[in-house]
Amino acid sequence: MMHGFLMLGNDETDGTTDGLCICCGIEPAMDGMRWGRICHAMIRPRTNRAMPSTNIRREDIEIVDKILDRHSPQATVSRLRELVASFPESDQSWANSPTMVRHQKPLDPLMSEEDAAKLRKRVFEAIDQDDIDRCQRLLRRGFPLPGGLWLTVLEGPGTPATVVLDGKIQVSRSFPGRHLVKTMSKMTASQIESIDWDRFVKVLCTLFPAIRTRIGRAFALGRGYPFIGDRSRNADFCYATVLFSQIVELTGKELDPVGWDRQHREGQPAALAALPHAVEQLTQSEYEGQPWLRQWREVTEDWCDPSFLSRDNQAMIQVRNGHLHIRIRSIHGRTKIRKLPMDISVWQGIISAQLSPPGSPQHDRLWLLLENWNLGRVAPAIPDEPDRTAAKTLVEKVLAHNRIHILDKQQAIEIQGTSGASYRIEIKPKYISRDSLMVSGSTTGRQNQGICIHQPPEQLSLPIGDQILTIVMVCVEDLDNHPLISTITQFLERNDLLRARDSKVNDEMYVLEQENQNLPHLQRRNLRALQENWRRNHREAIDEWDHEDGHIEHGRLPVFPITDDVLANLEPRQRIPRLIANALVALRESPLGAQAQVPRVPGEFFTILRLTNVYETREEIDLLRTLLPVCGWQQEGDDDTDDEIWRRRARLECDRGTLFTSLAPLQEIHNPQGRPWWAAIEEIVTRFRNEPWTMRRLNHRLVEHDSAED
Repeated sequence: MMHGFLMLGNDETDGTTDGLCICCGIEPAMDGMRWGRICHAMIRPRTNRAMPSTNIRREDIEIVDKILDRHSPQATVSRLRELVASFPESDQSWANSPTMVRHQKPLDPLMSEEDAAKLRKRVFEAIDQDDIDRCQRLLRRGFPLPGGLWLTVLEGPGTPATVVLDGKIQVSRSFPGRHLVKTMSKMTASQIESIDWDRFVKVLCTLFPAIRTRIGRAFALGRGYPFIGDRSRNADFCYATVLFSQIVELTGKELDPVGWDRQHREGQPAALAALPHAVEQLTQSEYEGQPWLRQWREVTEDWCDPSFLSRDNQAMIQVRNGHLHIRIRSIHGRTKIRKLPMDISVWQGIISAQLSPPGSPQHDRLWLLLENWNLGRVAPAIPDEPDRTAAKTLVEKVLAHNRIHILDKQQAIEIQGTSGASYRIEIKPKYISRDSLMVSGSTTGRQNQGICIHQPPEQLSLPIGDQILTIVMVCVEDLDNHPLISTITQFLERNDLLRARDSKVNDEMYVLEQENQNLPHLQRRNLRALQENWRRNHREAIDEWDHEDGHIEHGRLPVFPITDDVLANLEPRQRIPRLIANALVALRESPLGAQAQVPRVPGEFFTILRLTNVYETREEIDLLRTLLPVCGWQQEGDDDTDDEIWRRRARLECDRGTLFTSLAPLQEIHNPQGRPWWAAIEEIVTRFRNEPWTMRRLNHRLVEHDSAED
C-alpha cells in the first residue's frame, strides 16, 4: 500500500458519479451520505483505509491542510492547539463557567482554603517528581478542589478506575487521574478556580463508562444495563451510552432506559431508545452548557430520530497508564498514541470534538488531522481500487439474488440456503477485532448457531468484498457447495439437513436415534445454563475487591440497622466506618427529645430507639462522643449514675469538617492506604436514609428480652 494514500478526505476529482455509491458505483447513495446501503454496512468497516460516512466540507479540509503544512508530525502540542483554536469558543471553554448541577446543594468545605491549597501543593509536588508510589497513595486519600469538592482516584491493575467526587462513587473503565493532576499543577490558582471541576470530572468519567462493577448500587448506568459495552480497553465508543450517562449526571436523576431488553436483543444499545425520553429532562441552559448536545439535537431532528448515533463509534482518544492520549495513524497504517498537552483548553476542545456527531466541523477536523497525521496533506476520500472492484462484484450478486438480504443496523447479510437453513454473515470493524467476519446459522429448531470460519492470513489480506462473496456463494447453494467449507458441512450434519426427507421422518426408531445423538449436546447446553445462572446469583462474591490495595468492595451495602452479628468478625478498617454510619443515621433521624444511652467503657452498649451496638474499644467510644454534640445531642443526668444518658435538643446535621478531622488519625493507624473513611461513611449514610424502611426499623418498638432474674 502506498504511503501517500493512507488517509483521506474529499476530492472533487474522485471519479465518482453523482448520486451513486462512491465504492461500488451501482447503488444509490443514502440521504446525506456518499455510500450505498450494502457498501456502508459491509465494505466500509473493513476497507484498507478509514473511510468517513458523510461528506466532509472543503473548509475543514483546508484548515487541516494548513495545520499539516505548518507543523511537523512531531509537533503534537502545536498541531492540537491550532486545531482547537479553529473551534468555536463554546467548545474550548465548556467547563470554564461554573454551572451548578441541578439539585446540588452548596457543600461545606472539609478544611480551610489555606489548608486545602497546602494539600494540593503536596500532591502537585509528588506529580512533578514522578514519584508514582507516593502519587498513587495521595490520590487514594484524595485532595480538595475549589468549591468544597473532594476528589479521590483509585487505580489498580486489572480493575476499572474508581473516582470519588465528594463522596459519590463513579466507576469508569479508565480515568486520566495522574494526567489531570499534572495539568492542574501547571495552572495558576486563578485558573484552577475558574474551572467547574464537578462538571469536568463527571464528563471525563462518562467518556468510558464501566460495566457490571457496581452491583446493588444506584449508579447511573452501572446496574442491570448490559448495553454499556464489553471490557475491551477504549476502542469501542458508544455515543448513545455516553450521552445518556452524561444526561443522568447532569439532571441528577436515575433514568431507566425504555424497553432496553427488546432493544438489546435486536443488537441495539438500549440507551438509543432511552435518549429521547432522557433529553426531555434537560433545560435550555443545560443544553447550552454542553455544545455537543446542541449539535446532536440538530442532527437527530430534535431527538426524533436518534438512530444516527449508532453509525460511527470509533474512539479518537483513550486513557493509558493514567494519561489521556489521542490515536493517530502512523505512516505504515497502524494506530499509535500521543499524550495530550497539559493545557486544559486543549482537553476541552478535544473532548468536545470526540463527543460531537460525525459530520460536525469539530469532529471531522479532529478525525482528518489524526488520520492524515504523517501525510503532507489530506488524501482523497475514495476507497482503493481493489476494494471498489470487490464491492462491485458483491453488490451485483446481492442485488441479483432474492435469497440474499442486507441488514443495515446489524452490519450483516442474511442468506437463505437451499437446505432450508438461514445464514448470517456479520462484519467486524477493524478497531474491534482482527477477524473480519462472524458467521452463524439458524434452523427451525435452533437459532444463531455459531459457525467457525477459519480465515488464514492470506485470506485476511484480500479485500473484504472478496472475503464476503466467497462465503455467500457457499451458503446460498449450501447443499451443493458445503464441502468447500468443512464447518458448514458440520453444521448441516449436526442439524440433520443432509439426510433425505422421506419416511424416516415418521419412523420412531429414527426419532430415538436423533434424540440419543443430540443428548450430549443438550446436556452440555443445560450445564452451561446452570453455570451461568450460578454466576449471576453469586456475582456479589465474584466482584468483591480487596481493601488492602486501596480498592472498594463492589458488593451490596449492608441493610440498616447493622447488627453486632455483622460487625463482630470485621477488622477495624471495615468495622469502624460501618459502626459510625449506623450511629449517624440513628442520631440524625431521631426526633427531638429522643434519649440515647452512651457507653462509658469498652464492652458496653450504645442504645438509641431500636438501635443497639456494642462498642469494643476506647477509640470507638471517643469517636461517638465527638459526633454527639455536632448532631444536636446534649448529655444529661448525674455522673454518679451507672448509665450515661444523652438527649436530642436540636436538629443539626453532622459537620463534615468534624467528621474528617476525627476520622483521619484513626485511618492512619488502621487503613492508611484505603479510601477515605469519611467518604465511605457519607455514602452508607445517604443510602440508609434513602431506604423506605429505615425510619420504620429505627422507630419500631424494642423487643423485650427475658431478664436474668426471671
